[in-house]
Amino acid sequence: MRTTVLDYKRLDNSVHGNPRYEFRFLKLGSAKTESDAGWVYALTPYDLVGKEVDIEYRTTPTGRIVLENLEEVTQ
Repeated sequence: MRTTVLDYKRLDNSVHGNPRYEFRFLKLGSAKTESDAGWVYALTPYDLVGKEVDIEYRTTPTGRIVLENLEEVTQ
């Protein structure tokens, strides 16, 4: 899904010490990165604010949106 990053928030690390983020997207709302997702290390969240990104996500049975991938759209 192509969308725009409106904002982000750094969350507490996972129990294994890995970073987690919550992003707010245009047309989707908020989504959190999975615990211990390795691709998160490649992100520079403050550089993504206001930019178009392609995201992959899933919705849990309780309705939470979990990011599975996020890549900046290059023109």
